[in-house]
Amino acid sequence: MKTWQKILLLVLSILIIVIFIHWWMSYEAMEIIVKNERNESVNASIVLLTIDGVEMFNKSIFVKANESVMLENVTTWASAYYIKVIINDGNESIKKKIKYGKYYETIEVIIGNDGIEVRNERES
Repeated sequence: MKTWQKILLLVLSILIIVIFIHWWMSYEAMEIIVKNERNESVNASIVLLTIDGVEMFNKSIFVKANESVMLENVTTWASAYYIKVIINDGNESIKKKIKYGKYYETIEVIIGNDGIEVRNERES
């Protein structure tokens, strides 16, 4: 191979790698949707923790009966997290490991009569 061919191959390789990384890291900010399926209003405290236990997000919200609240722009750092949801000042709580990044941009917290459910499903 000639020198100019090697340089061209190197530049194209770097360009392909940069395009792939740009595509892989292009995702929206995390959204947390809190749905209250109970017939009573609840106070919900939502805490987002890193795997190391560092608090990234903490918010208390009031959700009326059979309504939902969307929390936008929670974080843009792709990683695995723990989400801790506490309802009515400690009566019920759940702590679950979630993923955030490509295909995992929305987290649903469903407050039902049976308890609290956290959904972190892959979106296509």
